[in-house]
Amino acid sequence: MIESRPEPAAPPEQERYGVAELQLFPRLTRASYLERYGEQAPAWNRSRRIQRWFDTSVLDEAGGDPRDRIVSYEVFDPATGRFEHMQMTAAEASVPNLPGTVSYAKYQVAPTRAVLKNVVDGSESPLNPAYLCELEEARQVAKELGAREWDVRQSEFGGPWRFVWNGETRRLWTVDWKGQRLQASALLAQRHGHGVGAPGHWDLTGAEPVWIPEVPGDTGERDPRPEVPIPMRRPLPNERLEQGLGGVWVVVREDLAPPSTEELLGRIDRRTARLAEHFRLAA
Repeated sequence: MIESRPEPAAPPEQERYGVAELQLFPRLTRASYLERYGEQAPAWNRSRRIQRWFDTSVLDEAGGDPRDRIVSYEVFDPATGRFEHMQMTAAEASVPNLPGTVSYAKYQVAPTRAVLKNVVDGSESPLNPAYLCELEEARQVAKELGAREWDVRQSEFGGPWRFVWNGETRRLWTVDWKGQRLQASALLAQRHGHGVGAPGHWDLTGAEPVWIPEVPGDTGERDPRPEVPIPMRRPLPNERLEQGLGGVWVVVREDLAPPSTEELLGRIDRRTARLAEHFRLAA
């Protein structure tokens, strides 16, 4: 199971840094989600705002429906410069909602060591792996076509030719459909023509089934609603928030930051006073 938990980052060893350094979760895109977790993010849900983070720790609590349980986070409002509480359901918090289209892996047929052997003269001929698929794959595509399990049958070559499988588990499966024997591997190739698992449906009105891919609709990339803020930690005792040029908020490390102009002037005044006192006493 993919996990994402709040992990406050150590303060950077810098005098000033952006408030994003206070975030408890990384900001995600579809590409970074795939790179980080090795699989596609859930499809965009138009009923929710863009949420570029998620927190699976809220699912640790036993009992109750996550859709009814409310969780709370602290977020920073740059308009006011203050931290505020944000509430949402545990179900919403545990699933990101990233804009963009889901990409699907290209359908590729693995090579095979299986061959056709002539039992008369002993010659062998390579077998095209595009004709092969697993039984469960053939049964699944048959089910999608409305065929029955027993409509899936294995093909054999006639004459002197026999299969030598050499450890191959795939076979030449066919599906009986409307009085025809359709090659299951060809149906699979059509089914995954836009990527393995890409959505769509079979058009079964013609003489042969035709896969109709689903055209992507709203992907959320132009959603005008503000994104769900990323939860943050509050500044540490050695940090303070400061609004800089253009109204941009930054974090100032007080233990690393140079003294302010007021502090410098105060130091100069104190040093000047001490020097004046020294020379007065020496006179």
